[in-house]
Amino acid sequence: MAKLPFRLDNDSRLGTVVGDLLTLMGLNILWAVGSLPVVTVGAATTALHSGIRKYVQREDGALKAFVASYKKNFGLSTLVWLPVLALAFCLALCFRIVSFFDGAARLVGIAFFTVPALLLAMIVVYAFPMIARYELKWSDVILNSVMLAAAYFPRTLWIIALNALPVIIFLLAPSTLAALIFIWAPVGVSVTALAVSGTTDKIFARLEDEHK
Repeated sequence: MAKLPFRLDNDSRLGTVVGDLLTLMGLNILWAVGSLPVVTVGAATTALHSGIRKYVQREDGALKAFVASYKKNFGLSTLVWLPVLALAFCLALCFRIVSFFDGAARLVGIAFFTVPALLLAMIVVYAFPMIARYELKWSDVILNSVMLAAAYFPRTLWIIALNALPVIIFLLAPSTLAALIFIWAPVGVSVTALAVSGTTDKIFARLEDEHK
């Protein structure tokens, strides 16, 4: 009987790749399920970043970390998310109304509402990774998110771009929608969180070193 040309034990390179992929897929599924009511997206996103921290540290239990964080940080994450959701809805409605304007009025309206939308995004991209990492109050999360967004403005824009990448790709190349969904559905959210953590973890680690 012919032998397989590879091994799938935990020490093999292929085994590691498969294990990593399954972990990211598992986190992606948990995030999707945990976000189903929409109002729980904040809790699911915080939990996702907790799971990604375990994954980055090459420790077992990334999926368990997700579940534990979801339960532990549900209240604070939801308290942060609900105002964000309400403001995002209002801004989306404003953009929709402005879309009916003509000429310069439309451009002015879009520019006017883009500013608060950007400010909201700048806060959100730090809030949930921060909750996953530290014990904070609601006011501390908002204040520190604002301060980080201002202090690391170029990196903040980069983090926002990472989160908005699927939308950017779709707008620039609508024909890629099918391929984008095929890639995004199984691992898209968790891979994005992994990419974001590459920036936020460095910022947090630097601040922690400065305050030792």
